[in-house]
This record gives sequence, C-alpha cells and structure tokens, in this order.
Amino acid sequence: MFVLYNNSLSFDGNNGAILYGYGGYNIARQPYFSVSRLLFLKHFGGVYVIANIRGGGEYGEKWHEEGMRDKKQNVFDDFIYAAEELIKLKYTKPEKLAIHGHSNGGLLTAVCAQQRPDLFGAVVVGVGYFQYLFLKVF
Repeated sequence: MFVLYNNSLSFDGNNGAILYGYGGYNIARQPYFSVSRLLFLKHFGGVYVIANIRGGGEYGEKWHEEGMRDKKQNVFDDFIYAAEELIKLKYTKPEKLAIHGHSNGGLLTAVCAQQRPDLFGAVVVGVGYFQYLFLKVF
C-alpha cells in the first residue's frame, strides 16, 4: 500500500483520506505526480492511498491470479483490509474515508461499499462494469 501525506500530518484519525484501488488485469498501480493530489495533501491535510491488492500486477503473476475468477472476493477483501488498517493506524476514520476507482476499480469500490457500508464516508465509482460474472476473463 502506498500512503502519501504531508509530513505535518497528525495521526489522530481526523484526516480526510482517499483510498484508490484497481486490482485487476495484472496492472500495477503506483504513485505519480498530480497537482490536485498535491493540493489535497498540502492544503487540506489529506491522505492519499493506493492499495496494492490481489488481481493487480504489483507482485507478479501469482498475485494477479489470486484475484481472478472464483478468487475475485480476494480483491474486495484486500481493499477492505486496507481501509481497516488506515483506520486502525489512525490515518483517518470511516466518515472521513472516501474510496474511488475506475473501470475494474469501479466494480471494486461498488462491491466494497455494499459489503462494508460502515467503513466508508463517500464512494466514487468511475465507469465501473457490473456484469463481470458474464466475462470469460477478468
């Protein structure tokens, strides 16, 4: 998990946080420069997190395969675990934690919001596909 924050952050659970996830198609997500993200971190005291969850390509082919087909629930479990850890470590609290994802990440955020609505204050689903059970490969 990549956790980005300003070095003046207080670990009191009162910070706004955005948790991003994708977890599919063997694609590795890594931090990159973003002006809007920098503004969120610097001027709003926010925390931006990229979850390295099974299904993605962050740790090789086996990692990717552990989030495919009948193991898709692993992807959702990993993302939920990332959110729980952010709360446990007092980066944020549920009402200040937003999650977002696009495409496969849209599916991810929608499912996690349904499975654990108590864990998130906001959910942004970008172009999620929701008929994935009919796909041959995901």
